[in-house]
Amino acid sequence: MKRKLSSLSKEELQDLLRKQDEEIHSKEKIILKQERQNHKYKDKIAILRKEIKSLNKMMLNLNSKISALTKKIFGKSSEKITETKSQSEKGREDTDIKISHDKKGEKETLSVITKKRNRNFPSDLPRDEVHHKLSDSELNCECGARLKDFTTEENELVDIIPEKIRIRKNICHKYSCSKCKKNIKKAKAPKQFLPCRATNEFVAHVIIQKFMNHIPYNRQSKEFALSGINISRDLMCNYTIYASNEAMSSIVKYLASDLLKSDYIRSDETTLQVIDDSNYKSYIWCHMSGERENRIVIYKYSDNRRKENATEFLSEFKGYHQTDG
Repeated sequence: MKRKLSSLSKEELQDLLRKQDEEIHSKEKIILKQERQNHKYKDKIAILRKEIKSLNKMMLNLNSKISALTKKIFGKSSEKITETKSQSEKGREDTDIKISHDKKGEKETLSVITKKRNRNFPSDLPRDEVHHKLSDSELNCECGARLKDFTTEENELVDIIPEKIRIRKNICHKYSCSKCKKNIKKAKAPKQFLPCRATNEFVAHVIIQKFMNHIPYNRQSKEFALSGINISRDLMCNYTIYASNEAMSSIVKYLASDLLKSDYIRSDETTLQVIDDSNYKSYIWCHMSGERENRIVIYKYSDNRRKENATEFLSEFKGYHQTDG
């Protein structure tokens, strides 16, 4: 190499150095370009990592909501009824199965033993008496005489009449004077609490089924549809709201006035979540009289816990008031 370089002229050496400088400069440009690209990639990788972290957090949140909704919709729900031993045993018969063997232990005998218990049904329930009598031919005795009815044997069975939907057609008759032809009167139909095409009894049935028997509106709607009556759950909800605001408001006012006349009231409030927001709380205020026999309990809804909720309701009360402070 040295010999070759030594054999070169000055111009050739300068030209060789220039080419090497150009080659080194071009390689430096390539290295700088790659470093810039690597820096861009690092920024993109950092951004993507942040997005992945955010998406993972969102996915965990959605999974928790999905599991909560799945449990709410498809989870187990039970309606437990607690009853005393006397209540559970009243009005039923216990049947036991006894298996016995002979002396040799070869033959097995199965017998059913019925233990009779108190089967008296409530006396205030209506009773339909069904008499079962022998036919005329069965009254002939073998001796040639006729059988006479001398006593009866009775037993009671609980029965039920299924619900039946009917249409009440109100026909209001009009009357006029046959002489002067001027005086006209019309008989009035029973007044309805709700301005709708359902009777008061029907609306009461819907409310009782919903809040006492815990049957949702959509299931009631399907049951009515089996009889050809199409009533949406929105309409039944409107029935309940209107009946609560209009028909039953006077009853609540009467109970509240009677409660405020007593000499002792207990009050307390509890939280109630009405929207899907864990940070928002509403409250149900409970005011209860001290009498056990004719106890009155008034529930009032409020979206806050301010003292005015209690002071406004108890403004006319002049007795002893108990609360948890």
